[in-house]
Amino acid sequence: SLLPQPVLFAIIVYPMLGLQATASKFFIYLGFVTLTSMAAIAVSAAVTTFCLTVELSTVLVSLFFEISRLFGGFYTSPAQLNTPQYESWKFLDALSYIKYGFVGAALNELDGLEFTCPAGQTCAITSGEQVEVQKGYDEYTMGFCAGVLVLYIFGCRIIAYLGLKFIKN
Repeated sequence: SLLPQPVLFAIIVYPMLGLQATASKFFIYLGFVTLTSMAAIAVSAAVTTFCLTVELSTVLVSLFFEISRLFGGFYTSPAQLNTPQYESWKFLDALSYIKYGFVGAALNELDGLEFTCPAGQTCAITSGEQVEVQKGYDEYTMGFCAGVLVLYIFGCRIIAYLGLKFIKN
């Protein structure tokens, strides 16, 4: 079953990160972790069914995962890629399934979040919504991110099926 690992991961990591302690936010986070995990498995299946050797599939899956990680939202935000110097890299951002899981989980956490400053200081950012705008996450919704992950999973599963049906015979 694909479910126990992401559930165990979310149960351990969510409180360790100090995220908002509400059931609804936890279950949305769990949903994004599960969808992202399922997308990774689907990508692996799609790539490996089209590779004729184990070596080639290992290289291609590793390459795809590394590109997805680099454009997953942690190192580069959508706002950074909207600048002219990075415009040619935007397609890699769109291909990164990790980005949709990361942005969806970030939108979940930032929604309704308020930041406080120490006494006598002013803060440029006082709400999660301001972070969303700064990072470019306001271009997305949690529903859109979840929908893209579901499409990713089904699309990769269909590609894997076609690879098994026509190439592996």
